[in-house]
Amino acid sequence: MPEDFSTDRWDVVALRGPLTARVVNRPDRAIADGALLLSTLDRLKPLPEAERDRPIFIPHYEAMDEGDWAAACATADVKLVDPRQCAHQVIDEIRRSRLVIADSMHAAIIADTLRVPWIPVSSSGRINSFKWLDWSLSLNLPYEPRILPTATLDTAYRDGVRRLVGEHYRLAHPDAEGALAHQRQMTRREQRGWWMSMRPKLKHHLLALPRRLPQPPAVARRIATWNRRQHSRIASALEQLKNEAGFLSDDRIFASRVDQLSVEFDKLVRSG
Repeated sequence: MPEDFSTDRWDVVALRGPLTARVVNRPDRAIADGALLLSTLDRLKPLPEAERDRPIFIPHYEAMDEGDWAAACATADVKLVDPRQCAHQVIDEIRRSRLVIADSMHAAIIADTLRVPWIPVSSSGRINSFKWLDWSLSLNLPYEPRILPTATLDTAYRDGVRRLVGEHYRLAHPDAEGALAHQRQMTRREQRGWWMSMRPKLKHHLLALPRRLPQPPAVARRIATWNRRQHSRIASALEQLKNEAGFLSDDRIFASRVDQLSVEFDKLVRSG
């Protein structure tokens, strides 16, 4: 963040939520995520319940390369949606579902925007509690993520590396003050030039380490067995989650945030 971000040099029209507003000292600009404006498009009006399909699961985009999500979803009869595909296709999948199990924060944001219930889950330490809380607080929603079983042993190792190098963003018990304290700690660490210079190298070597070590067939078999058990645990978790009610912001609060964003957007268009 630029040091002069709180000055008049920057014309800040809207921020995602109250936590970001506190960080940049602009409490008057806390509204909600701009994705809420998708609700103003006629082609994205919410579908009737009768036209909605089975529950879907949307992992964090980086998690797509970790574990056999497709197999777990097939077992649980939950549709897997890859967040890396065309945005229009992902949005359409969300709109046509009756429930979104969201590892991806923006999957939950778009689901709420299209008035589709959602359940927050967390597959690893890359899931950012600060960002999730910032958005959920903007709509007076709780943030109570379900922790998914670790997909693979490699995922568990990578999560450990993230924690070691300061890229572990999930809080054990997410709340506003804890998220702000964690964010300040991260910022202080990232202001150390020597650390920011060393961190990419350290991360690269640590992530490459398992590939450089010999892996006897017996060890490989045990790892494969462990991973299969984890996939079964993930399938069981998804099976349970798909039958829950999910979260959805209050219609009046949601409409108020959309109106606020629309006003600011119109001002921006007129001034530009």
